[in-house]
Amino acid sequence: MFHLDPSIEHPERIVIEMLARNYASPGSSGSGYDLLRVLENNVAKSLQVRRIDIEAVKNLEGYYNSLGYEKTGENYYDSSWKEIVNMTKRV
Repeated sequence: MFHLDPSIEHPERIVIEMLARNYASPGSSGSGYDLLRVLENNVAKSLQVRRIDIEAVKNLEGYYNSLGYEKTGENYYDSSWKEIVNMTKRV
């Protein structure tokens, strides 16, 4: 699941508020990765977006680092998701 929120105030970026794996769906392995690649390679270019921001759960910070995202700003706590890390990638 994800929420894509292009901002009128910041049209140069796309914010992905939550991207999570659906463990209840047997065929969901890799679908988040595929979704990010389509967003980075197709959607961002079509919209002339220069940056993608993502809110990642703390334990996935290393995974997003491996995809080229870097930590930005302060972490915050969400009662459902626990510790959240703000990350960004230039595209």
